[in-house]
Amino acid sequence: MSVGIMLCGAKAIDGSFQENYMVTWGKQHVFFLNKGQEVQLSIDKTSGAGFRSRWDYDSGFFEMRIKIPNKDSRGVVTAFYV
Repeated sequence: MSVGIMLCGAKAIDGSFQENYMVTWGKQHVFFLNKGQEVQLSIDKTSGAGFRSRWDYDSGFFEMRIKIPNKDSRGVVTAFYV
């Protein structure tokens, strides 16, 4: 199962995902798409993946677009912590 994610943040620079975010766990479940502009997280029965911003934010506009499979997605936790 894979979850496609696009992120936008006010301080994020125009560049690759890796320039703005760092993978914190589950690196083997992270796949970069669209020349590194998007990331796809793969989930299996034992693990997933997580990432965090390389920048500190005080306030602003944050957006995350999440697309989960239309099949069995029980147990998928989609959390967005600020």
